Amino acid sequence: KILPLGAGSLDVELLKTIRDSGYTGPIGILNHTQENAELRLQDNLDGLAWIEAQLAGQTDVPRPQYRTWKPPIADAAATSRGMLLPADPQRRELPLTVECRAQLNSSANYNILVASDTKRSGEHWELFSMRGDGTFTVYVPGYQPDHVRSDRVITDRRTHALKMEFESSRVRLFVDGEQVADQSVMRNDRPAAPGGLGIGRLVEGGIFCDGVIESVTMQRGDTKLLAWSPEVPSETKPVPTASNQSPPYDPAFAPRIIAAAITQGDLWRGAEVITQSRFACVSCHRIGQQGGTIGPELTASAKKQTAEHLVESVAWPRHKVADEFTAQAILTTQGQVRQGYVVQETPQQLTLRDPQSGDVIEIPVAEIEERRVIGTLMPEGLFPAMTQRQQLDLVALLVALRDADADMIARLEQLIERSRSHAPAVFAYDNTPLLPEHWPSHREHVNRDRIYD
Repeated sequence: KILPLGAGSLDVELLKTIRDSGYTGPIGILNHTQENAELRLQDNLDGLAWIEAQLAGQTDVPRPQYRTWKPPIADAAATSRGMLLPADPQRRELPLTVECRAQLNSSANYNILVASDTKRSGEHWELFSMRGDGTFTVYVPGYQPDHVRSDRVITDRRTHALKMEFESSRVRLFVDGEQVADQSVMRNDRPAAPGGLGIGRLVEGGIFCDGVIESVTMQRGDTKLLAWSPEVPSETKPVPTASNQSPPYDPAFAPRIIAAAITQGDLWRGAEVITQSRFACVSCHRIGQQGGTIGPELTASAKKQTAEHLVESVAWPRHKVADEFTAQAILTTQGQVRQGYVVQETPQQLTLRDPQSGDVIEIPVAEIEERRVIGTLMPEGLFPAMTQRQQLDLVALLVALRDADADMIARLEQLIERSRSHAPAVFAYDNTPLLPEHWPSHREHVNRDRIYD
């Protein structure tokens, strides 16, 4: 399951069909997501209880309030100024652990990650990046000292795992698993003023976040208090058509998804997208010295083209094709079919470059039987076949390549090299059970291919 039980439109009918069939055996539920396994299991159990109520005719039972899934947000503007969640007294009690995954774009202003209550409250705390230097910091006005500071910069457009451990007399900060601050604190006499919980904003507003917050979790010991993640706006994805073909050209799409990718995409996840065998991007395109030669070298192309042109070239590969990457197919009088990019053409000879090998092919004009323009060799449908997250991450990578420095190119080259060097491992396999006494028939012919352990 990708959606939790009860959230899908066919769940009730499916369970009804299974029940009516008379089947009484086990049914497994696979959490086919990256969500917290414990919270998703609880969501599935709640959803199963709701489905059982529906099958019993109790249609007035409300759907569960899921912990790991929310209905898609129809309006992208709903999250552009952060999210404000209702007050919950449990989220104020100490000790408290707050974790957040975020990508911040700039240190020009404060970036609020998570904030509890308003600043006037003695129980207020806020995780943020400091204006000017972009360092990870916590503000706790009900304590002395009222700031817990680190020297770790988190406004570098990379996704970071951020964490605060807040105890009654101590605050610890972590970035990407490494402790970066450990400060003893003492409660002062500022009174509490209970309020809500702001994500990407202060509770009272006024300061927000230049970046994207991927998830926020809160817990006390083993008790989960919050598991929050935003929905990617559906308007950033082209409408899929039959066989994953590209939708009709829309000039407004590129600026829209670029704006979304700047705040919600991750260029390093985008690098993982282009190395996936499903899309085979690096089989045709190079970054630096790594990748294929069939299509344009992405580093140089990104610096020459606008961000909008780069996006449109991926979403609609046949919309605008540069002359040097317009392939042609040649049928010779000897019956050979040659394909490549035109390098040079004279009245006597046509010179092509083979897209895969890079070899030069010289064909006398007198030997050309038929000639046809193919256009781009990039297949249609790759971009529509990606998830919304993959699209945003890919666009974030393309935009970042326009200003890529030598360090970024070197890191991308390493990622591509590793992705292309993987090979199957060879090892001896014996399918004899580890505890053969538990499987007395394991030597029977019918079990010859059975896997026990």
